[in-house]
Amino acid sequence: MLHEVQGWMVFIISTAVLVIEAVALARIGGDRRPWQEVFSMEMPKPSEGSAAPMSRRLSAAFLASAAVLLVFSGAVLALPSAVEEFPVRESFVTFPLQLGDWSGRREVMQADYLDALKLDDYLLADYFRSDDR
Repeated sequence: MLHEVQGWMVFIISTAVLVIEAVALARIGGDRRPWQEVFSMEMPKPSEGSAAPMSRRLSAAFLASAAVLLVFSGAVLALPSAVEEFPVRESFVTFPLQLGDWSGRREVMQADYLDALKLDDYLLADYFRSDDR
């Protein structure tokens, strides 16, 4: 609930700041017209109740974009659905403790971490070289 209220408050405050900024910029710019007129914030005049509805033709751009959308949608639907493949992996128990000059020493993670992370397989090892690095 608190998150919802805070989101609306941020939205309302941001809108108010934006309108105040627009009015301030209109005043700084020296334009003395009403700010609704400067920023084209006028509501359209209501139409007459007796006005007859008019039909209009669809534009060529609309028809072309609708055709492209339909072709693309058909192509996407015709594609085979994706199949997830999970690679087979070996357990970390098989991970080598000897890598070139590096030797590893396995460690055991504390039970609290294992319980919290719900790990079923892990490797905790310290690797070192013979020159103590």
